[in-house]
Formats: sequence, structure tokens, C-alpha cells
Amino acid sequence: MANNTINPTPIIQNDEINLLQLIAYLIRVVRKNLVVLFILIALGILTSWLYFQLATPLYKVRMIANSNFTDDKEVKAIATQLDEISKEENYDILAQKLQIKRKEAEKIKGFNAYGITGEDYNPNLPDKKDSVFVIEVMISDNQLIETLNQAIPNYIKNLPVIQKKYQMTRQADEKILAQVRQDIAHMDTLKRQINKLLSQNIVNALSMEAGGLYQQSILATEKEALITKRLAFDAINVVEKFAPSAVAINYKANTVYFTIAFLVFFIWIAIAVIREISEALQNIG
Repeated sequence: MANNTINPTPIIQNDEINLLQLIAYLIRVVRKNLVVLFILIALGILTSWLYFQLATPLYKVRMIANSNFTDDKEVKAIATQLDEISKEENYDILAQKLQIKRKEAEKIKGFNAYGITGEDYNPNLPDKKDSVFVIEVMISDNQLIETLNQAIPNYIKNLPVIQKKYQMTRQADEKILAQVRQDIAHMDTLKRQINKLLSQNIVNALSMEAGGLYQQSILATEKEALITKRLAFDAINVVEKFAPSAVAINYKANTVYFTIAFLVFFIWIAIAVIREISEALQNIG
């Protein structure tokens, strides 16, 4: 009686699959369907290329700012609120909040914010207590940069909660500054009197206080300079402005093309292998 048993594909002849046999089998599958494979890869690359040519580019730009009247958590909450408005495409509300045109608001696609260590970033900040934070904005047009450099800081600093803290602190500093300047003027008068007495070789109790008076005058002058410098800063101070982004975050074409091509390749390989194994099993049955 003739032996009509069909030999199954080598890959499933044994319970333990030999690695070399598996590789050889995959090579045969690829060679057998080489044209189809190239067509699928070409279609994957073409599809991704067309998509990213037609898709609106999205740029991520960032601003670094510091403030003594808010912190990174509060700024994060502000950014989250703006992000929700932009994601919901409520461009009229976004334009009203930022005091920009609706067409400009339509180009804003998202917001984010987080804190960084101010002293590590810039040790020359006006106050070590200042909160330093990064504000990120996703936009579809780099020409919006200059508008955002004004709109974002103005929106944050004019919020009632921040403006209230700023005005209260500023009024307190102005009162202290006025008192310090009054003390300096008084000490200057005393110093002139002491110098006059010393020039006349008159030794009295006033001359004995000259050293302490000069020290107090130096300290008062330093305090005046510090408060004056603090008053010169706004509620929100921009350390680094938004700058145009060279590459869109959703437009890194080469990476996307090859990723899609390889995905298509591996999916096709998996389907081809499953199909071949299925046919072999049917033949065995």
C-alpha cells in the first residue's frame, strides 16, 4: 500500500523548533511574498508621508518666569484651566482671557506648566523665595510667539488673587522704604553734626556714637537698595521668553515613516506565518 502521508512544514515537525530552521522558514516566506512586502512597506511610507504633509504642524514653545506672589502649583492650575479651554476649542473664551484675537486663539493647541529650582537655574534672581516655573504652550504657528510673550505674563499677573497679593506687598514695601529713607535722612543730619564737632576737636558723647551711627547708616542704605530693587520687579518676571521652535513635535517624518514601515512589515510577517502554519495543519489533518 502506497504511503500517501504528507510531510508537514519543517517548522512544526518537532515539538522543539530549531532556531536555524525558523530563520530559514521566515526567509522563505519573505522571498515567496517579496513583491507584496515591498508594496505594503511603500504604502505605509506613502500614507505616513501624506498624513504629515497634510497635518497641521504643532510646535512646543516654553517660557521661564519667576514670582514672589504665586507658585508653580498655582501656575500649573492656571495652565490646566487654559489647556481645557483650548482642548474644548472655546476660542472666544480663550481670546477674551488672553486679550488676543480669535484667529490667534485658534492656533493655540494646549498649555502646561511646572516648577523648577530657581537658585539652580539662576542664582541672581531678585529674591531666593521666588517661585520659578516653566510655561509650555503648543501652537500651530511660530508667528504667534511675540503675542504670547505679552499675553501670557499679563494674564497671570492680572488675575485678582495674584494682583491682590502683589498690591498688598507693594504697599507694605513702599511704607518701609519711606521710613528707611526718613531714617537715612536723619542719620545724615547727625553725621554732619558729628563731623562738625570732630573738626572743631570737640569731644563729647556724640563723637562716641559716630562709629555705631555710620554702621546703621550703611545697613539702612543697603535695605533701601534691596527694597527699591524689589519694587522694580513686576508680579510676574520673565526670565526666558518664548522662542520659535525649529521642528514641529508631530512632524518628525523620518522616525514616523520607518516606524510605520516596520510595523507593516512585522504585521505582515505574523499574518504570513500564521497562514502557512494553518495550511500545514490542514494538510496534516
